[in-house]
Amino acid sequence: MSNITFDYKNKTAVITGGANGIGRRIAESFMDAGAKVAVIDKSEKPIACDFYFRGDIADEQALTDFAGEIKNKFGGADYLINNACLSRGGILSDCGYDDNGWNLEE
Repeated sequence: MSNITFDYKNKTAVITGGANGIGRRIAESFMDAGAKVAVIDKSEKPIACDFYFRGDIADEQALTDFAGEIKNKFGGADYLINNACLSRGGILSDCGYDDNGWNLEE
């Protein structure tokens, strides 16, 4: 098996639910590859990253504030990893575009 490496220098990765578990490992992998990393999570124990925002992705104002901070600090995001679980009716429920909560272009 070959060892694949990635170079994410001068890139910004945003990870939802990045303070623990799989999200934390994703954030650490991006950091190891040179990316700037911004994380939003409800955890009171932040991960060491370029920007940690304590908030709930189910809270529209938290997402708006987080997106604004990302734009101000990094000029935007190159990668968005939606790792946090937001479930309004179970894992197999219908989910529309309006449920995503993201607009980094405004």
